[in-house]
Amino acid sequence: MRCLQVIRAVRAVLKEEAYAGLAFEVLPWEHPKSEVARMEFGFGPDKHGLAVLGPAGKPLVVRPGHDYGAAEIRADLDAARGRLRAR
Repeated sequence: MRCLQVIRAVRAVLKEEAYAGLAFEVLPWEHPKSEVARMEFGFGPDKHGLAVLGPAGKPLVVRPGHDYGAAEIRADLDAARGRLRAR
């Protein structure tokens, strides 16, 4: 249930002008990319979370778990943009 709340929150944020055009992908647990994410992205003990990936597919920001909403998602997207600009 909490996964759905996070997915809805991400989709709502991505409709905002500042974040329009960013891609969002929900990966099923069985997906090969999910297995990589669980192993490499540091999602914590429940192996769930939000990863903001850069152009090369490497995580710029990772937020483990499900205890966050739109404000934290915006902060993560902004932090990822800042890291991209700093490169």
